[in-house]
This record gives sequence, structure tokens and C-alpha cells, in this order.
Amino acid sequence: MAGMSYFAVVQYLAAAARPAHLAAIFPYLGWTDFYRHAVYHGGAPQSEFFSYYYSLVGATQRLRLRPGARHALGYLLDHGWFQWLGIRAFLPLRARLSAHLRPQESWTRDLVSLMFDHLTDGPFYRDKSPWPVLDRIEIPVCIGTNWGNPGLHMRGAFDAWRAVRGPKWLFIGPPDAHWPWENYQDELLAWYDWQLKGIDTGHERLPPVRYWLQGAGQWRSAADWPPPEAEPDPDRQPVPPRPPAARGDRLPARPAAGNRAGKLRLLPLPRAPYPSRNTISHGGTAVSQLTVWRLPGDSADDTPRS
Repeated sequence: MAGMSYFAVVQYLAAAARPAHLAAIFPYLGWTDFYRHAVYHGGAPQSEFFSYYYSLVGATQRLRLRPGARHALGYLLDHGWFQWLGIRAFLPLRARLSAHLRPQESWTRDLVSLMFDHLTDGPFYRDKSPWPVLDRIEIPVCIGTNWGNPGLHMRGAFDAWRAVRGPKWLFIGPPDAHWPWENYQDELLAWYDWQLKGIDTGHERLPPVRYWLQGAGQWRSAADWPPPEAEPDPDRQPVPPRPPAARGDRLPARPAAGNRAGKLRLLPLPRAPYPSRNTISHGGTAVSQLTVWRLPGDSADDTPRS
């Protein structure tokens, strides 16, 4: 299996089902918690992203391309210059473009349901998330992510690293990755040549964790994540949660005095009543693991780490 984002999520779910003929997976940029990583960040709905995503995908869902046209489009998308052109042309116009698209009614209803009917975590989101079943994955996994999108595409890799029981490798690349596979096409082929064909590609001898160190501008390796020599950064820790209010746990918290006073922060949302191995206890409440680490040789920048 191969794919990024949603297609990486599917790999986690498939591997957790343990089909007999699935030998290995290569999930890249896959979230593992549909509620926290995708729809609600810190309790805030990601309405901007989901509005144009649902508009674009919902409007083009029935569009079918001939095999030759699909192949040509895939060839163009795999080149940096085309991606650069797309970013310069599409991203500034996406809000205006979304206003003129006409997605299918089912997509519109689904978006409205996410934004208004399912405001808090529960079975609806859990059934769509890999995190409750990650510990069922026993086949080899090469987990990939990058520093480019911490909210949606990064935290799931750390969830998977902590929970997957089978042989696993993790790489965290620089934030300027080219989509979909230009940066890691060779990595993908080397992984599956080794796992599926038994070819010695050298992947087996790679360190368990490879990460691009922001600020230093170079790759580093480690035996675990966070690296054993990393230390929690006391200057960039999330605000401890207060007891949930009567209507949910989405209330903002004020930072402690002297800790970036005046800036609003949102609580890390409890994962209860579905605690997992990736939670810690704070005042009797199961809270998503969210610790900011200072990596060895790290410079003091504003890049989030988790």
C-alpha cells in the first residue's frame, strides 16, 4: 500500500485489521485522530480548510479522466515546477474558487454535520480514527512525515510511532516537501523492494528514527522519538487543562503569568472516555500527550514539536 494523508490513514486501518496478505505499509503524512488532528485543532473547527476541501472534492467527485490524461496529470504533479506554479496560482484563489463550486449535496451535508452536529469527541470520530487500533499493527511500518503541517499531517506519525507494535522506522523531513512523492519516491521503492522482494536495499541498516533538525538544516538520527537526549522545553509547554465546563471541554485557557502573557491558548482536549497508551493523567483527566521538546542542537525558533 502507498499514499499520503487520507490514503495513509487507510493504511493504518487496513494493517490494524491484520489481513493475511498485507506484508508492510508506508504511511506518509497520515493523521491518526480524526477529531484532534483533522476537524478540530485545540477545540477550534478547521472550517477554512474543510470548506474549500469539501467544495473542491465534492464538486469533482464524479469527474472521470481517461487513463492517458490521468497519467499525464500525475506526471506533471510529480515535478517541482508544476507544484510551484499550482501553489502560486491556486492557493491565493482557493477561497474565491470555492464560492463558485457546486459540490454534491451529500458532501455539503457531511461538512455541516462535522461543523454543527459533532462538536465534541466520541464514537463518531473514534470509529474513523486509527489511534484506538494502532497497537494491533504488527507488520513492518515505515512512518513518514515532515515539519510542513504540524496540525494535520505531523502528530499522527508520533501517535503511530508510540503505539505500533511491529518493526517500525520513522523519518521526519524538512517542511518544503514536494507532493505527492518526489522527495521520497526512492525511499518508498527501497522499502518495498526490501519488504516484498527481499532485496538488500540498505533500508534495514537505517537508524530507527531520522529527522531533519530545524535551524541546523541537516538530518540527524536517533534510537527513539523523542530522542533519548531531548529535554522538555519549559518555555513552550501547553497550558495545563482546567476541569471541563458544563457544555464541553473547548474553553480557551489563559497562560500562566510570565509565560507569554496576553496570548490566547487552547486546552489540549481530553481523549476520555477513550483513554489510550498515548495519554497522560492531569488532575484525574486523560489528556492527549502534547509535550514540546527541545532537540539536541536545536535553535530557538517557533517551530512546533510534539
